[in-house]
Parts: sequence; structure tokens; C-alpha cells
Amino acid sequence: MRLALVLTSSLGLSLASLVACSEQAPTELSVPTEAAAAEPAVEAAASALKDANTLTPEAISAMMVGEFESADDANSTIAIDVGGKWTETYEGTEPVVSAWRVFAGDTPPAGTAETFTPASRYLEVTRENGAFYYEMGQIGHDGFDMFYKPRGNRLSYERVKAPG
Repeated sequence: MRLALVLTSSLGLSLASLVACSEQAPTELSVPTEAAAAEPAVEAAASALKDANTLTPEAISAMMVGEFESADDANSTIAIDVGGKWTETYEGTEPVVSAWRVFAGDTPPAGTAETFTPASRYLEVTRENGAFYYEMGQIGHDGFDMFYKPRGNRLSYERVKAPG
């Protein structure tokens, strides 16, 4: 301590000014931006979505019933009914009707050569030209996303009409 006083005295500095120099200047208060104000809304929407792997195939199936629009292309819609009917429509084309079901990766469809992660949930859409498999991602009452198994590309859908 004496060495510090001797050094500061010889340099013409006081101990108080030395301490003051080492303190940080107060930071300015930031004004919330629109993006910051929107964060709670985004968090609330995200919290409404659930990891499909935490749900049973039956619960996922119940949440998928209704009409959905692609989040990436408003011309692409899907109508899903409780009876296993999946109707894809692209504006200007004829609807494609398929069968659908959700299953757990540890109980894959019999006869398929595909491999599935046991803890994951999957969607099987069966058309005239065969079965297509999607790994389920997030799901909520407002929509869901899934990943096409062979390529892994994400497909996201938003609910436009609830069943009823």
C-alpha cells in the first residue's frame, strides 16, 4: 500500500483519482426496440409448440386433425381427418389423397426397409406410389413441423382451420 502511495504521489496522482480511473463508466440505458418487445410473443408462441417425441402417437394424431397451410408456400395445403385421410392440395392442381398414421420409432411399420430412431415419432403418408416417412419435430394446436426422412428437409405447416 505504501508503494502505491509513493508511486501515486511521485506521479502527481491521488489514490482517489486512481480508484476513479479504474471504475467503469455507467452504461446508458437501452431503449427497447420492436424486436425486443416482440420477444415475449415469440417465446409464448414457441412455448405452445411441444417436442413431438415427448407425446404419444395418439396425442400427435389428435393434434394433427384439421386444415393446414405450408409456412413456406401459401398455395400448398393439407386437410387431415381423424379417419386416416390426408388430402394435399396445391393451388391449380388436383388434390392428392393418401392414408396417414403416426407411429413411434420403436414400432415401425412391418415390411419397411427404413430404419427409425426408437425415441422419435414418425408420420407415414401412403400414396399410390408407396409410403413416405417424416420425422416429427414440433407440434402444437397452431401447427407442426416435420422432416422428410430421406433428405431431412423441414416442412412446416400452420393451422388454418380446426376440426369441427
